[in-house]
Amino acid sequence: MGMLDVDRRLTRQAAAGCPPMAGKVLSALEEAAEGSKLWCAAAMVMAVSGGWRGRRAAASGVAVLAVAQLVS
Repeated sequence: MGMLDVDRRLTRQAAAGCPPMAGKVLSALEEAAEGSKLWCAAAMVMAVSGGWRGRRAAASGVAVLAVAQLVS
């Protein structure tokens, strides 16, 4: 049994124990994270509610995200 088989088996077991609604929410959350929407929303929240440190962290995060997308 290879690593791919073990991974598939573990994934099936994890999916079987997950309630259907939780699976849909987690799937939507994963899609948002992959598309960087989640990270931009987090940066916006930090910028609005975090004072100067939040704005600085948000700007740094968005800059790193942009560089990572350009590189990839």
